Amino acid sequence: MIKPLLTMLMISLLICITGMTVIWVVGSYLACFFVQGCYQALGAAGVLGTISVKSILSKGVLLALVFTVFGWLKMRQR
Repeated sequence: MIKPLLTMLMISLLICITGMTVIWVVGSYLACFFVQGCYQALGAAGVLGTISVKSILSKGVLLALVFTVFGWLKMRQR
């Protein structure tokens, strides 16, 4: 019972943290798209510098834990 849960947690962590990173990068670029002159002032490195790694990791881990709990409940019903 423990091994499938750990596998599910690791896969969920990989998917959720990667997804949160992609969403954050796309959101930063879209936010900069609507501000006139943002790309010239900050450049690509400056826009990517606005990304909060702590926020990505905390939200990704919480989301992965929620998915793991739902998966555990689904496994118990079988």
